Amino acid sequence: MAGDIATPGIANPETANPETADTQIANPDFAEPGVGPAPKHKAFTTKNPDGIPGWEVTQDAVRLVALAPGDRPAGSSAVQALRLGGEDTQSGAVSQTVPTTAGRRTAISWMESPDIADPADRGSAEPAPAEQEYMVLVRPVESAKGPGVTKEAFVPAGAAGPAWSRRCVEFIPTGSNVTVEFTAARAGALAPLITGLTLTAGGAPPPQPVALYGTATGSPVTAEPGGTVRLTFAVGSRAADAVPGEKVTAALRPQPPLAPAAGSPGTVAFAGSVLTAGGPPQEGVFEVTVPPGTAPGVYQAVADLAHDGAPLAHGTLAWDVEVVHAEAAVEPA
Repeated sequence: MAGDIATPGIANPETANPETADTQIANPDFAEPGVGPAPKHKAFTTKNPDGIPGWEVTQDAVRLVALAPGDRPAGSSAVQALRLGGEDTQSGAVSQTVPTTAGRRTAISWMESPDIADPADRGSAEPAPAEQEYMVLVRPVESAKGPGVTKEAFVPAGAAGPAWSRRCVEFIPTGSNVTVEFTAARAGALAPLITGLTLTAGGAPPPQPVALYGTATGSPVTAEPGGTVRLTFAVGSRAADAVPGEKVTAALRPQPPLAPAAGSPGTVAFAGSVLTAGGPPQEGVFEVTVPPGTAPGVYQAVADLAHDGAPLAHGTLAWDVEVVHAEAAVEPA
């Protein structure tokens, strides 16, 4: 979800209590290194990717721009901004990995403005549609298919700034950190400016439903090299009421040399509303392949259970896959 920052479950990042807002974003106003008084600026490329403390330059090229007092965001202490572009033929990107809490709805917000450069500097060229478009990518986060990426596009209003507005992307982390990347969508004479980043988390994740359980069935499974086997399991709840939240997921994690079979889902999801003590457990299946030439022996595949992205305690399913050669599988006469 992107756009307005007043989102359910998360305090408005502009008015949030500092005690409830996360502060782990390094160099959020791009104040370091200082480039001097406005209108001074300094370029950074992938040849010096760590030149901006806390940030990595992942695509040529970006600039730090000093902001004159009249060009700064209202009510902000920011005296510099990041320009997502270098020369006219360069478009830039930066990224930072920040701490998060798995399963806790989180929002990253920032101030955005069209380039402060005078449009006359571009000569006679007309501005291209959405010339200053940029992308914000956050990963790994919850998605419809399990751990994935959220990607949002933004276009600053107007051809040139200052015209600051606050933008926001909301997500649910799947782990203890996420990587946030800002990328200019195209090269141009003008490029968007960003500064004043904040990371704000909602309330604590909901308590894990201790009544949820999972069972690996049909283990051990016998297979031959080059074959495919089915790994079946069941997920249920001992609670009298439906499981709160959106879904329970089982994510396959086969151990080498086993590998997911082509076309088999890596994650199976169950709606929380169908998991009750009054109903039967929900059944699922994964398929794995045994590569040709695999030596005889017992190998293992596992799957991890999670509720709305938060791992379940004792939520690991395990199957033993016994690999035998065809001649060994035949009983002697």
